[in-house]
Amino acid sequence: MPYLTKSRFQTGMECPTKLYYQSNAEKYTNTKTEDQFLEALALGGFQVGALARAYHPEGVLIAEESNEGAVNKTNELLAQENCTLFEAAILAGDFLVKIDILVKKGDNIQLIEVKAKSFNSDEDSFSTNKGQIRSAWKPYLTDVAFQVMVLQTAFPQFHVSAYLMLADKTKKATVDGLNQQFKISKTEGRVTIVQKHALTPDDLGDRVLIKVPVSAEVEILLNEAFELGGTVYTLSSYAESLATDLKSGKKRFTSIGKHCLQCEFQTDGDHLSSGFIECWSGQTGLSAEQLMQPLLFELWRGSLGSKDILTPLFNRKIIF
Repeated sequence: MPYLTKSRFQTGMECPTKLYYQSNAEKYTNTKTEDQFLEALALGGFQVGALARAYHPEGVLIAEESNEGAVNKTNELLAQENCTLFEAAILAGDFLVKIDILVKKGDNIQLIEVKAKSFNSDEDSFSTNKGQIRSAWKPYLTDVAFQVMVLQTAFPQFHVSAYLMLADKTKKATVDGLNQQFKISKTEGRVTIVQKHALTPDDLGDRVLIKVPVSAEVEILLNEAFELGGTVYTLSSYAESLATDLKSGKKRFTSIGKHCLQCEFQTDGDHLSSGFIECWSGQTGLSAEQLMQPLLFELWRGSLGSKDILTPLFNRKIIF
């Protein structure tokens, strides 16, 4: 059964049509899987995640490979009064999430999402003065909100508090070569982190990661409504619709526009299909050859700052 996972939910939040392309990876090109820069960022993220785990030496890794085995092991450990779990597998209906770090003490659970992103608690904020979630942080916080929703659905008896664990801008590493404590190993395409020995506090030095509470922002995201394709959703109702699409194999219609600029499902002519061309050809009637011409995305907009000049042109059916 294809569960709606964290990564699939994130893809569906970017564009629901992308979820179809992602779920048919054997047919469509995905440039993200070929991007060496993105791969390097991901590997750095693995190291940050390993450092976050090192701050919780009592933690137990849920290492079972099958979803069923991981869920069963998680449920077994959550029956204990207290536990700290890495990659806790939480299943609720069509949703399955693996939580980076879960700390349970009695009826209270801390859900900690680790990100390789920096934060200064004295200067940075997740929200504007008007109480709106800042766009730069919204994808990260929406990810956490989805996990909280699944965890609360699966275990309504627990009180859940949410956190982001981030690199603390105000701290400096007091141990030289800290990253060398977490060696990257790749076997058959699978990345793991190898440590030579159990790390002591002296090995880690002063903490360079900070745990920032985000329950207030999560509450906002779980309750706010948003419009997409003429339908009003909440986060939970939208997740349900994505899960339904995933199970049925449905390709959801999404209007083309400036959001297509960063679409990773495009190709310059390899053996796989281009989801980008499929969307744009279907909605404009233009051929794949015509759509290989320079589109509006090629316009230089540096001097215009944040002003959106693309959408008015797309609305006038001008795309080249």
